[in-house]
Amino acid sequence: MPFQQVQTLLLVSMYPGITLSELADRLEIAQSSASRNVAALGKVHRLQKEGLDFVEAIEDPSERRRKICFLTERGHREVLGLMRMLYPDFNFDAGPTAKERIDNVMSSLRKRR
Repeated sequence: MPFQQVQTLLLVSMYPGITLSELADRLEIAQSSASRNVAALGKVHRLQKEGLDFVEAIEDPSERRRKICFLTERGHREVLGLMRMLYPDFNFDAGPTAKERIDNVMSSLRKRR
């Protein structure tokens, strides 16, 4: 895995719900590069090839043009494995899946109406 993808994976794990534009800013890369890295880490690569399925990018319910990123269960296991190579006692909570997070947001928006 290229280093830029590793950086992307770690940032998504540190900041669940980070947007593509925030990823690009933090990594100091073009938004197109951030999108390409997220696609490679997703289920389907941008060239319609199988991706790594570590990250899920979902349309933001409050701004449809914006994509927000979360780790998949597989991504969580991968980050946990990588971090435990460096820090054997490392642990972090995976939290809800991306779909569960979006469903929670949508549910709270419906309740406000």
